Amino acid sequence: MCSSRACGIIRLAGFALVSCMLYACGGGESDGRGQNASGAQKGGNGALVLVVDFERRQFELVQGTVPLWSVPFFNADSTEVNAWVESFGSAKDQSVPLAENILLRSRNLLTDSVIAIVADASGFDAHLLQRRIPARFILRWEDAALEVESPVSAGGPGLRELWHNARSTARRMFGEAQMTLVVDSLGALTLQRAAVPPLATRVRPPKKR
Repeated sequence: MCSSRACGIIRLAGFALVSCMLYACGGGESDGRGQNASGAQKGGNGALVLVVDFERRQFELVQGTVPLWSVPFFNADSTEVNAWVESFGSAKDQSVPLAENILLRSRNLLTDSVIAIVADASGFDAHLLQRRIPARFILRWEDAALEVESPVSAGGPGLRELWHNARSTARRMFGEAQMTLVVDSLGALTLQRAAVPPLATRVRPPKKR
């Protein structure tokens, strides 16, 4: 047991941390989607759509015509982009369903013991609190794949990641278009949680020069 003042401090810290997880970090929703994705279900018209915007160089989540969230990406080589967009096979205003979202490597955000303390102090279910920040994951459609990386340090690849590396190599040999993009850690967290198959996806190609 703790004193009333100590419990109050722990409770305040717990709510602050949960607020970060649920709102700044985009975690904590029981449907597995990020904060902005869950917010999309409360208002606006139309389905949630992921836009890979090579014109503005950013990922976007939109509902109907309403933009909900965006994060810049980097390492988009123009030669790679043109080939990838062509292979994606999506005409303007048409969408392609996301087939896979595979988390390959991540870093623990908090230990189980800290999660338990925060859950007890705040009243939130421990299972709903986000525990990991993605370091590397793959978004895959029928004929195209994006490897998304963040600057999070999460150690070397494990057996599961090595198996998926081999799988990606084999798929590339059979014509799958692949490209690697880099986003910041919070952007990676929201995108990885919001991109739930079969999320509709559109591609906005770069402007022709």
